[in-house]
Amino acid sequence: MHVLILDPHSRVRDALQNVLEDELGADVTVGATLATVNGPQVFDVLVVDERVAGAYPSEEREQLKELSKLAPVVVMGLGERVPYEDAHVAAGAAGYWPKDDDLDALLALVRAAALVERLHAAA
Repeated sequence: MHVLILDPHSRVRDALQNVLEDELGADVTVGATLATVNGPQVFDVLVVDERVAGAYPSEEREQLKELSKLAPVVVMGLGERVPYEDAHVAAGAAGYWPKDDDLDALLALVRAAALVERLHAAA
């Protein structure tokens, strides 16, 4: 599984990279923005900070639309699950993970998004 993590904070990127590599055996690419990722790559899942995905609904829909062309997108942020999850999913995200939530919840979201991607690829 190849996961792209986009977050403006290097400590968050590094911590999540370590967790996804250790717990899922994932190949992880990290960056502050999509522009920081070198060359064309194929990803199974994107884990993206809500500020990178677009903080406002109209911006987010456009940015998530572009990001979703690469792979399913799990948006992460500092907000409570409700109402943020509904807003992000309505804008095109595969799921939402509050950064202060349990890491097992993030791992489950990444696994589920990767499974959906594999099923779409096989169809």
